[in-house]
Amino acid sequence: MVRLDALATELRQLPGVVGTNSLAGLSKFAVVGMNEGNPKWYDLVRTQSMLNAVTYRAPRELFNESCDLLSLIVYLKDHRASTSPRSSIMSPPLPLAVIPRM
Repeated sequence: MVRLDALATELRQLPGVVGTNSLAGLSKFAVVGMNEGNPKWYDLVRTQSMLNAVTYRAPRELFNESCDLLSLIVYLKDHRASTSPRSSIMSPPLPLAVIPRM
């Protein structure tokens, strides 16, 4: 999830990207919510039990049942190819959402 979060952060810096959504981002907000809204807890979960608590109520489009696929949803200003992150950060057409398991 660290790599997914890093990719989401990189993509949010691009001019054509409005925002991103992923399990990594959701887990940060969930941990803050579980700790009385204290922003010092805004970080990725570190334990399996906390990750289980987050994924219990997470939308199913952010991960699959066997947890070998994490989705990264990227919201763009428009759908034209000129603003697509793929055209601006990668020269060969590579999939953005494929991150190898560690």
